[in-house]
This record gives sequence, C-alpha cells and structure tokens, in this order.
Amino acid sequence: MGINYDKWDNLEEYSSSDEDDRESVAAALRFKTLATDETKPKGLLITVPWDTYCEAVRWALDRHGVSYVEDNYPWGGHVWATFGFSQPMPKDQQVNVPIFRSGKGEIFRRSPVDIFTWLFAHSLSTTLRLYTPPDALDFQTMYDTLLAPAARHIFLHVVLNDHRLARKYLIETVHLKPWRAAYAVAWPIFRLVMKSWFRIGSQRELLNALNEVSQVFSKVEEMLEKQRASVPRGKEPYICGPKLTAADISFASHCIPILFPNPQKDTYATRLGMSVPSLDELPKSLAEKARELRETRAGRHAIRMWRKERGDSLRTWRTRYGKENNPWWADEARLSSIIWGIVTIVIGLMVALVKEYGFWFGTLVMMGVTAVAACTLTIMKKGTVWETRVKQMWFVCFSHHENTSEPAMDKGMKNYARIPNNTLREVKAWTPSREREQKKERAM
Repeated sequence: MGINYDKWDNLEEYSSSDEDDRESVAAALRFKTLATDETKPKGLLITVPWDTYCEAVRWALDRHGVSYVEDNYPWGGHVWATFGFSQPMPKDQQVNVPIFRSGKGEIFRRSPVDIFTWLFAHSLSTTLRLYTPPDALDFQTMYDTLLAPAARHIFLHVVLNDHRLARKYLIETVHLKPWRAAYAVAWPIFRLVMKSWFRIGSQRELLNALNEVSQVFSKVEEMLEKQRASVPRGKEPYICGPKLTAADISFASHCIPILFPNPQKDTYATRLGMSVPSLDELPKSLAEKARELRETRAGRHAIRMWRKERGDSLRTWRTRYGKENNPWWADEARLSSIIWGIVTIVIGLMVALVKEYGFWFGTLVMMGVTAVAACTLTIMKKGTVWETRVKQMWFVCFSHHENTSEPAMDKGMKNYARIPNNTLREVKAWTPSREREQKKERAM
C-alpha cells in the first residue's frame, strides 16, 4: 500500500523569514527542554558507528529534541542486538540498522524513513517539518538508495585497505569494551568478510561509486538552482525549498564518507555523530577528488548543513565501567592470550595423541572431546539468549525464509553492488511527485 500524500499536500505552506527562523529555534529549544527531563523515559538507538543511515537518524532525533541511549556495535556483531527486534522465525530476521525504540516502547526497524515519519507526525504543530513539502520523501529515498551505498563503498575502500585507519575508525569507535576487544581479536576474519560482502578491492567498483556520487551531486545542484527563487535574496536555498527537510539531512549525512570532514581539521565537523579520516589520511588521488567535490555547489550545501543545522547531540551511552559492561576478559591483549592459549593446548594435545597412538585414533579422540564440550555448552546455555541467537544465525545462514513484502524505502539498505540495474535506472529517473502523477494517470 502506497503512502497517501493528500494530507501532506494540504498542510499549511510557509516561507522563510527571520520570524520563522526564530520560531524554529524556539521549537527546538522547547524540544530540548523536554528531552533533558530525567523523569521521561529515553529512547534506544541501535547503530553501527560508521553507518550513514544511523547518522541521519541521530541528526533527526537530536534536531527534534528526542533524548536517547545509543548502543553501537561493530559491523557483523550488530546482529546480536538486531536479532532481539526480529519477528518470530520463519519470518525474515532483522539484520539492518538503525533500529529505534521510543520512550513509550514503539519500535521502528524497517528503515530510517519510519523514524523520520514518526518524528514528522509528532512535530506538526511546529516548523520542524521533515516532509513538507512531500517531495522531500522522494529525494530522501533517492539519496538512501543511490548515494548512501556509493558513499559506504568509498569509505570502506579507504579503511579496509589500511590497517591503521581500520583500527581507528572501525574498531576504536565501538563504545563498549567487550565488543571492541572481541572485534579487534577477530578483525582479520571480519575484514575478509566485509571485503567480500561489500565487494571492496576492485578499482572498477570504486570508480562506479565515484561516478554515482557525481551524478547525485549534479541532481542536487539542479534542485538548489531551481529553489533559489523561493528564498529571499542573500539566503541560500535548501533542496526542497526555503526550509530544512529530510532530504537535506539525508544528503548531508551520506556526504560524510565522501567529503571526509574531520574535527581535527574542519571546525564544522565537531558536532557530527560519526568519525571518518581526514583528507591528509586519504590516498592522494581520493583526497584530490574529495577536495574537488567540496568545492561543488552540492558539496558546499552539505558543509553548510553541518555547520548551520547539525546541533548538539542529546544521546547518552551505557556506562563502560558497570560490572555487566566490563567483564574480566574485556581487554584485547588478555582475550587474545586466552584464545591463543586454548589453540596452543588443543594443537599440543593433538600432536601428542597422534605421535603416541597414530593419526586416526588421535583424530577420533579430539572429535569426541569437541562433541562433549559442545553438548556441555549447549546444556549450560539452554533457554538463554545465547541459544536463541545461535538459532537465529543458523536460520539466517541456512534455512528457508518466509517471503515477506518489503517496503520500497528498504531498498536503500541493500548493498550498492547488488541493486539490480533496472532498479537503479528507475530511481535515477525519479522526479519530485512522479509517483503521485503516475497514480493520477492510472486513475484516469
């Protein structure tokens, strides 16, 4: 069922003015006052630190004064949290972020658009209107579908091919020590998985991503030029008119791994909720391309959004020092020593058994010990969250999934390299309100 735009089309229109700007600021301050009320329950946001969809949602929540606790997880390990918001098997299990649970317990897990729509529905009495005009949804969906995967590919191409950058921007950005330590120890495996999953390594794929960025930037520049007439002289337009909308937030968020703003080098990057390398840390050719994109009108628009519209963050974190979040093994060196110690003991026992009793006998003994250990662990963890997560992971990897309808905006969450060509052509051909025009034509 498509979204009914008629109600949104009838919303009161407004234009940019100093009085309107003051009203927006006042509305944001009222929201912030409510957000700092400790008696009100906070929301919960599940994220991956470097994901631009998550940054767009952070930005929208902060702008609307919604206080929340952020739980960030390393990519791959994030499914431990997302599985907890899944529907019962055999329905598809939840593997995408962000996921937001409001203070009242409402859960939004399909796509960032769900969260933006919830914020929009709760702010109709103010000028903080993410989807006024409704064209903002069309543009947001286009940026989520085309720009975000291309930006992700560029970012991962940089950090996955540099161990120092990978540690700094993929591992050390994880908040809780247990996850950070486990991810650091298992990083060689996760690195190979990520390069395969996101198809990182091919220069051709990188060039395709950069070409996609250039095309989207050209469309943004066309829209900014078109909107210039809607704003007073001396003011800069937004993508959908004289006011910030979901389209601007989405575009500026997805531009972070393209323009590479860094707080140590760029003052306008201090309020961003995700970290990326500075231009000095990039390969020379990519740094030159980023500088070139910064000088375009679309690039300057993204920078203006970071500087002018990205306010203070209202997020909080779970404490790192609580007993439940700081177990004795949550140290990279200690965990690595434990794992390698176990591996050394197992290999030593195997060698001793083979030397004493022969290869086949030693192999059978080790298989028996492994089976006993697995059975013991299964009995110990029966009925716990560990058992549930293992079953969910097995289901995701090997079982038949029940076909469920997927909303159109969820396509933006898929891997850039795996979007069918016909879908890309359809999205590229989108124009504002085209969907509504097609519906009217079919009705006639």
